[in-house]
Amino acid sequence: MILTKICLSRTKKLLLYNTKQVKKGKKLKKLLFILIFIGFSSSLFALPANVKRDQYMQAMKMYMNDKNYDKSVTYVPKLDQLASDKNVTLSSEYFYFKAKSCVETKDYKSVYSAAEEYVVRTGTKGRDYKLILEILNTADESIESKEERELQRQKGIVILKSLMFEDNIKNITMKENFETAQRYCEKLTYAEFSDWRLATKDELLELYTNKKLIQNLSPSNYWSSTDDAKSNSAWLVDFSLGSTSNLNKFDSYHHVRCVR
Repeated sequence: MILTKICLSRTKKLLLYNTKQVKKGKKLKKLLFILIFIGFSSSLFALPANVKRDQYMQAMKMYMNDKNYDKSVTYVPKLDQLASDKNVTLSSEYFYFKAKSCVETKDYKSVYSAAEEYVVRTGTKGRDYKLILEILNTADESIESKEERELQRQKGIVILKSLMFEDNIKNITMKENFETAQRYCEKLTYAEFSDWRLATKDELLELYTNKKLIQNLSPSNYWSSTDDAKSNSAWLVDFSLGSTSNLNKFDSYHHVRCVR
């Protein structure tokens, strides 16, 4: 009797285990079927490459018209990838869009490759040929300007319009009163020139608006040569705010920047 109960108990457990395994197997089959269906559906309903191209071009053109070149340039790698992977043909208009977007975002290397491809496709008769030439001129000038700024940095100078400003570590470390500042500039021989002078208030304000060009800059006051005839004071320019103030020539010590 006891043996019979033990056998029935084991048989029941075995049946329950087998039932669970069957259910588990059914769930796995169902999950596998769903995954296969999703994969088939996505491949069935995936957009053709040429439709994607047209959509990207429409979006790029919209951003170009809005002059939002940071957005339009994001479609360049997408369209280039389509052309590379899917053998999609890109129009000459795309290469104009690419050149324009890249020149506006300062990617000059891509400008030249896009402009070259445009000319290869259309010759000199393309609708946007003149615009392509303007883009190339802009890229050339920008590169030349960049090279010139680098040369100025190496020499320790900043050139704005017809003015050359001193740009070295002394412009940060040195603080003098007004008379000593003037004397320093008048005796300065620097960058192969000896005709330096203390910058005027207006010249320093002009430099402030272009301060991103300066390597050696303290965000504080610089003496100007513009003085107040009625008192022993001169104007200073604050390079943290672009503001001006009038202080005593002899009791105040501030930074110095010469110009020629």
